[in-house]
Amino acid sequence: MHIMIRLGLAALVLSGVACKKGEAAGLDGGAKTGLGDPSNNPEVVAVVKPILATCGFDAKKAFDGCEQMKPWQEKRFEKVDATFLNFIEDSDVKARWLGVSGLSRWGYAYRTDKTQSARLLAALEKEPADSILDAEMTYLMINVSDTDLMKNLMAYAMKPTTAFDVRAVLASWWSDEQSFALVKSLTTGDKKAQKEAVQCYALHFDKHRDEACKYWTDHLEDDDKDVRAAAVGHLTGGWGGNTTGDSQGNWYVSGGGGGPNGSGDKFCDDAQVEHALTLIAARVKANTIDESNYIYSLKALVKHGHTPAIKKKAESELVALVATKGARQRSFALSSLVDADDKQLALAKTYEKDDELKYTVKSILEQKAKK
Repeated sequence: MHIMIRLGLAALVLSGVACKKGEAAGLDGGAKTGLGDPSNNPEVVAVVKPILATCGFDAKKAFDGCEQMKPWQEKRFEKVDATFLNFIEDSDVKARWLGVSGLSRWGYAYRTDKTQSARLLAALEKEPADSILDAEMTYLMINVSDTDLMKNLMAYAMKPTTAFDVRAVLASWWSDEQSFALVKSLTTGDKKAQKEAVQCYALHFDKHRDEACKYWTDHLEDDDKDVRAAAVGHLTGGWGGNTTGDSQGNWYVSGGGGGPNGSGDKFCDDAQVEHALTLIAARVKANTIDESNYIYSLKALVKHGHTPAIKKKAESELVALVATKGARQRSFALSSLVDADDKQLALAKTYEKDDELKYTVKSILEQKAKK
């Protein structure tokens, strides 16, 4: 199940300059569309007016820190999708931010109302290339049920001029098979694109297992830290989550991506997992374990490794890392080792006087005592 996490104050980068208070025309400025559309829900308008009148607008943080945002954040609107779509169609960035935020929080009818869905897609296609609203708008489009509109969205995403964020969100979070073409397009892009491709393969693992495992294997020692960490996590099942954010803004979505995971019910080939363990072992020996995904991976393999040899090897590498003075992930490795195998509690106790681990050991013993 996907878990959505938003930093809800996403905004649109507009010439790199924050807008000033009172710049929004529309509510009282005579405009008959967008904010000024006479069909707008009056309850929504009543909450929005003080925000626009008194809150400053930052190009990245939007209305962050403004007291007048509290009613907006605490309110619960129903059946007001059309009003938020009006806002999204406004030329003013502040209105569009409120529209996207509102539709994300309280929108529902737009998912099955083709007219409303089409309006959202049309607005997305008009967003500037440096928009920090397009990622969230794309995520909202994933909920649309109309197959024709989704085909249109896919066609738009495949255009070379379409913003990266649109393509990344669609490839990483839309599980429909047709989105796999986007995954393929990301595999040969820059490192930012390749990191998304690593995640995307998790979403499409069931139908593209062999290709996914090969791509992860090929990137286990990628020059880019984010790419290799994601590849290690996904191949071993240590970290199966996906996180995709807006390149220019604060909005992101995070949750279970699919593929190998902590439950141990899906695997890449044993040879590929063993190869990953060999590479991890080399890093343990060289003391270059620089990402928690390596620890998550070893822990997952201790608990759910497909063969006894894989489980034993993963456990030995955690033990070796715990024994390495000054190792960056040493403490986490110890707690993970004990969590994966209660029998390792005896090993943990041998580190009670270790300056780097004594507090970790104390915490482990206290937690065990509560059970």
